[in-house]
Amino acid sequence: GYTLAPYYLSDPVPGQFNAYHPYVKRVEPEVVFGSAATGVPNDAIRDEGGETFLDRVWETAPFRNHGQFLQRVKQVADEWVAAGRHTEEQSRAIQLAAAHANKDLEP
Repeated sequence: GYTLAPYYLSDPVPGQFNAYHPYVKRVEPEVVFGSAATGVPNDAIRDEGGETFLDRVWETAPFRNHGQFLQRVKQVADEWVAAGRHTEEQSRAIQLAAAHANKDLEP
């Protein structure tokens, strides 16, 4: 419901830049990688620091390649299973989706 514009268009005095602080509320209800859905909740499950699964994966981005990305997904998935946040089945679904997302995530 909001109209957004590039900062240079909304600058009240051309050439005199003002400081802006954009705040955007991310909504990621499901763990999804590109177009590869998992069916596993994301926003509803958080770790002790209030972070979601995707927060934890992407905090170490950018990844050099898809293999490094898959290693990070597996690491976080293993941590979440060990903590009881995800089941083994959910972990497999996440890792499978991450593997299939190669075409969406590679340049």
